[in-house]
Order: sequence, then C-alpha cells, then structure tokens
Amino acid sequence: QRVFRFHHARRVLRNLAEQQKFHQNMSEQQMLWRRRQQIQVATEIPDSQVVYCHIMLRKEMQETERQMEDELVEYKGQWERFAKKSHKEMLKRPLKPEWSEQVDAETGKKMYMNIITGHIQHAHPNMSNIRKYLATEEKRHQEALENRQESLRAYRDQLIQQEVVHRSEFVKVYEEALRNVSGIDFSKRSSE
Repeated sequence: QRVFRFHHARRVLRNLAEQQKFHQNMSEQQMLWRRRQQIQVATEIPDSQVVYCHIMLRKEMQETERQMEDELVEYKGQWERFAKKSHKEMLKRPLKPEWSEQVDAETGKKMYMNIITGHIQHAHPNMSNIRKYLATEEKRHQEALENRQESLRAYRDQLIQQEVVHRSEFVKVYEEALRNVSGIDFSKRSSE
C-alpha cells in the first residue's frame, strides 16, 4: 500500500506539474494573443486615418488637375469667341477716308485701295489694327491664365507636401502606439 500511495502521489504530482505547465503555456499564449490584439487595435485607427487622409488628398489633387485642364479648355474656347467677335466688330467699323472699297472684276472679291498712295490690298485695312489689338489682348489673357495655372500648381504641390507631413506624423503616432503596447523603441532600431 505504501508503494501504491507513493506511486499514486507521484502521478498526482506529475499531473499537477503537467497541468501547471499547460496553464502556464496557455497563459503565455493568451498574453501573446492579447498583445497581438492590443497592437492590432492600436494600429487600426492610425491606419484607417492615414488611408482616409490619403484618399481625400488624392481626390483634392485630382480635382485640382481637372480644374487646371478645364480652365485651359475654357480659355481656348473663350479666346476663339472673343477673337471672332472682335474681327466682326472691327470689320463693321467704317473705313478711314483715304481707303476705298473696290470689287475685283476678274475674281469678284473685295479689294481696298488707298486713294493717297494708290496701294491696293485684299485684306481689310482695319485688319492690321485688329491683329495688333488681338496680340496684346492674347498676351494679357495668357499671362492671367498662366498666373491662375501657377496658383493651382502651387496648391497641388502644397497638397503633396501636406500628404508627406501627414504620413510622417502618423508614422510617429503608429510607432508610439506600438511602443506603448509592445515596449519596442523604434527610434533605437532605426538607428542601428
């Protein structure tokens, strides 16, 4: 009976030791699982915020690019309408007294003769004025368009810079969250 009790006590102690070891392994696994959960929770918020911020900045940059293209197309259309209207208005103006409108007998087209010099030309005399006027106006309008395009490009570049700054700030927040949960110091690891 003594031997039996001894072996039984040994078995019970061995079972207790195995159960204790099993529970210890389980608690280590549970601690690892909890730590992984904490890391996941700590990093989910910065990840989603970074993604949201990135998406919003990309949308704003695309909108800025679209606006630049639209303004360029709109400028070209407006300029063509303005040039046609200016041509019509200039051609409606009466000729200067030294010019006379004639019709070419062979072709039936209009021609203009300067009574003082005797010079004959097929282009309306006011066309030289309209060309000068349109050249100065086009230069002025293109400068305004270029200034607007430059301000939109500067805004787009500012958005890109904001995205870089925002990402670096979230990397810091992300590292801080991981440091708080895991105890790892990323500033020491990156320098090694």
